Amino acid sequence: MFNPRLPNLARAVISMSGVSSGMIPGAASYFEPEWAKFVDAIPQCRGLSGNTMNCVREKASATTIFQAMKQISSLGSPLLLGPTIDGPGGILPDHPSRLLAAERFVHMPIISGFNLDEGTMLTPTTVNSTQDIYDYLKGWNSPSPSNMHAFNETVDGLLKLYPDDPSLGSPYNTGNDTFGFSRTFKRLAAILGDLLFIGPQRHANQQYRKAGLNVYGYHFTDPQTTIDVPAYMGVAHSSANNYVYGILNVTAAPSAKVLSSQMIDYWLSFATSLTPNDGRGSARLKWPTYDEKKTILELNGGGIKNTTDNFRAKQIDFINSHAEVLRM
Repeated sequence: MFNPRLPNLARAVISMSGVSSGMIPGAASYFEPEWAKFVDAIPQCRGLSGNTMNCVREKASATTIFQAMKQISSLGSPLLLGPTIDGPGGILPDHPSRLLAAERFVHMPIISGFNLDEGTMLTPTTVNSTQDIYDYLKGWNSPSPSNMHAFNETVDGLLKLYPDDPSLGSPYNTGNDTFGFSRTFKRLAAILGDLLFIGPQRHANQQYRKAGLNVYGYHFTDPQTTIDVPAYMGVAHSSANNYVYGILNVTAAPSAKVLSSQMIDYWLSFATSLTPNDGRGSARLKWPTYDEKKTILELNGGGIKNTTDNFRAKQIDFINSHAEVLRM
């Protein structure tokens, strides 16, 4: 979305569970020690120095890469592979929040939405204290673009807005059930979902709308009883993909199959007509564009409906108002 050459390659965008303004990794040099551990965990590249990237590209299979990433993953020091700020002329020339505010993004129609429990898949099940939350967020955020005092103050603010109450945590709508984990798991999962996905996506959708783009926002909330997702993940990151591609389990509930058919037709309609409302395929509610009322579509097997993208407004407003401290 920040590449001015994108219109030469595509005519529209579908952004599911994440946008270009989400939290980005720090400077590549900061992650060099973790990268070295990762390379050393790949048998074909162990002990190499110099241009280790070529070895990973040419000799490592997908299986060995995933095994290596799993092996070196540790609380507070994740191996983050993604674009970082690389200055004028780079892939990401500045903080995404600044680029959005300056309207430095391509103008294309866009479907842009998120799932109910985006943070559960990224939350370590071993977290059990407030200090673990600090350590994990520091791992995502280092080196901070601001000073550590500002970062710690921001985390303090987040902890006040996301209290240590399992009934308020993610997966949402599960009461005090902690699924056998520390109650800290649900607390951090709620923070990560809003910090990495829902907050940035809301901000981006608002900026796209202000720029005059046709934005179709959604909130996917269908209960995950029909695909292979552990209960503690809820409506997890990426779970909407199965519905869009029509690959539900054979035991899927009839309501989930209907929802999947409707989502397929929304997506196909948008891909072919630049609107999800071409009137073809399954009967489905007209999908309104994201407007000043923040209208989005809630996708649920119990019935698709219009809703307002204003839940957890205080928390997400806080996140977006501290975008640069949080490397967004």
